[in-house]
This record gives sequence, structure tokens and C-alpha cells, in this order.
Amino acid sequence: MARTKNDPRNHKYRKLEVLINGSMTAEKRSLSDMARILDMHENSARKYLRDPSLLTVDMIGRLGRNLHIPIEDMRECIKY
Repeated sequence: MARTKNDPRNHKYRKLEVLINGSMTAEKRSLSDMARILDMHENSARKYLRDPSLLTVDMIGRLGRNLHIPIEDMRECIKY
């Protein structure tokens, strides 16, 4: 019998993760740029990029402003 495995990447903040990654790619930004925007070390920024549920509202706002993501798109991605 085939085993099924839950995809850990299929969480409720997946849309936000894809939106941030896509904006970083479109603007040719790197992880070090994200770390500078969030004012933290690259390893910490990588942790937040992998699990966007850890991001605070302030962090999401800073990313949105610096990556030029419309606030409506950000709100659409966040499940309350």
C-alpha cells in the first residue's frame, strides 16, 4: 500500500510565502536584502521565509513596503 505524506509546505500561510518569494525574485532581491529589510541576521531571515506564520504585522508591513507588494494582496494571503 502506498504511503501518503502530509506536505509540510502546504500550510495556511503558503500564499504569503509564495507572494514574498515571488516579489523577491521579480525584484532580484536576495536573502541578505530581506535580512537587511527586517534588520536581522540572514539565518533568522531564512527561518521567517520558510515559516511566514512567525512574521509579525510590523515585519509583514516592512516587507510589503520594500518589495512593493500592494497591501490588498498581503491581506488576501493572510487567513484570520
